[in-house]
Amino acid sequence: ELAAGYAGIRLFVERAALVQPGFRLEGENASDIAAICQRLDGIALAIELAAARIRLMRPRDLLARLNDRFRLLTGGARTHLPRQQTLRALIDWSFALLDEAERVVFRRLGVFAGSFDLAGAEAVVPGGLIEPEAVMDLVVSLLDKSLIIRLPSTEREPRYRLLESTRDYALEKLAEAGETAALQRAYAQHMVAVFGAAQRRWADTDALVWERNIEPEVENVRASLAWAFGDGGDDGMAIALAARLRPLWRSNLFDRRMAFALVSAAANKLTPETPAEDAAWLWYALAADTSTSARVRADAAERARGLFEALGDRQMVGVALALAAYTLALAGDAVGMKRHADAARAMVPTIPANQNKATILFNLGAAMMIAGGDVADLAAVEYDLAAALEIFERFNNHRGMLEVSINLAEIQAVRGDYHAAIELATRNAVEYRSRRAWYGLVHSLTNLASYCLLAEDNAAAARAVREALPLIADLDEQQLGAIFAGSLALLAARAGALEMAASLKGYEEHYYISNGQAREPIERRVHEALMGLFAAAEADGTLSGAKRVQLMQAGAEMTADAVQQLGRTVLAKIG
Repeated sequence: ELAAGYAGIRLFVERAALVQPGFRLEGENASDIAAICQRLDGIALAIELAAARIRLMRPRDLLARLNDRFRLLTGGARTHLPRQQTLRALIDWSFALLDEAERVVFRRLGVFAGSFDLAGAEAVVPGGLIEPEAVMDLVVSLLDKSLIIRLPSTEREPRYRLLESTRDYALEKLAEAGETAALQRAYAQHMVAVFGAAQRRWADTDALVWERNIEPEVENVRASLAWAFGDGGDDGMAIALAARLRPLWRSNLFDRRMAFALVSAAANKLTPETPAEDAAWLWYALAADTSTSARVRADAAERARGLFEALGDRQMVGVALALAAYTLALAGDAVGMKRHADAARAMVPTIPANQNKATILFNLGAAMMIAGGDVADLAAVEYDLAAALEIFERFNNHRGMLEVSINLAEIQAVRGDYHAAIELATRNAVEYRSRRAWYGLVHSLTNLASYCLLAEDNAAAARAVREALPLIADLDEQQLGAIFAGSLALLAARAGALEMAASLKGYEEHYYISNGQAREPIERRVHEALMGLFAAAEADGTLSGAKRVQLMQAGAEMTADAVQQLGRTVLAKIG
């Protein structure tokens, strides 16, 4: 009864009963179990490892073996080992009791940075004396011995992982066996296969189900990316892994900025020998990178289209064409936009009602609105967006739904109904904030600031700018940064800070000129409102045209950090 009151002893008995049904705490084994737990300093993992051996020996025999093990380590001194050494001794002892096949599988499983399923183990572990068909039984054996654990879940295939202490030990043994490089490569190849299949499934799978199934592998793909891009990595694997990241960052499972940094680095590794599928998906990812110019993105989308066409992937040909149309609209190329949009629209009836079709319709609607400007056929734009929204809703794709909502707010603003646009943009910001989706939040706040300015609500615009300012610095998004600077410039001018406004305007203007990018309708209205204030200031002698040009030229040379500092100064002036 006394022994049963200790958590460590209860843990030992519970784990022992899993490997030897019917095992229980009794008068004749209580003192031995208590001594075992004391010998192990109450360390939970050490207790679990020891209890797993009850199937092979009685508690008193187990205690004797532990005493022998620790006496050897301490030279017979009657002192406790440090807790770290206690755990190490138990892992050493448990490893020594494994047969050769179990040792090989255990050390090879250490390559998984996250959890793994049986298919993952069967893909990565085999080789040498380990046949694929033997992996399942060996995983079960290691599970019985508490060297790996099964994660609780009823929604997917069972997943397992090594605890950090045992994984560090497994990696040591992997290095001692000279297998680290080979296993890292096998691991990366498995990640390419896993995320390639996930990318192909995305269009036809409920988004919530897709995310739930792929999320456990995210930690693994991060580890493989670190290896592939690191010293001693592999350029081909780096390209293949980076090319398969798009659904991850779109689902907010992978940092967007990091994803584009990897995509850009992978693009520098492309060769004529790169597999067409890898190159196609990589160029498509590059076309979505808003840190580059619209023309560069359009060229990337066109390259992706050509490769998808050669691969016979008609759906992705349509997706790439629509993205090219959208980026060409941003670049001010109305002729190129129409050519690509017409080609994409001709393919729409041939594509099933999946998320690829929704993506095509969304980009076609956005392209029409940008190219049409204030005289765009907004009814046609709404028709495309409504069709896209219906599909995204059916697939529970909340990100797609929010992106459509952003454009619906833009339509209201183009119509001049700024209050409706403000209401919708505010709701979008709430949703993005709750999801901790920072790019979407900044996009919504930037638009919200513009709508509030055009509605003459400077206080509300200042609130949106105040929240967006630090987030933009973290995202390092050039396009959003330029739009933000334009709104901030108008806010500064209305507060009487005309010189600050001119500097910020110079920064924004430089982005559009250097990237060959056209302003969207609402950005043009913000631009026109600011230029009207500059004209009035020049007329009344408050700020001369020459001085404004000088300030704008200096603003064009500002860094993003300087814009941040100027933004904080403007907000401090407003109060």
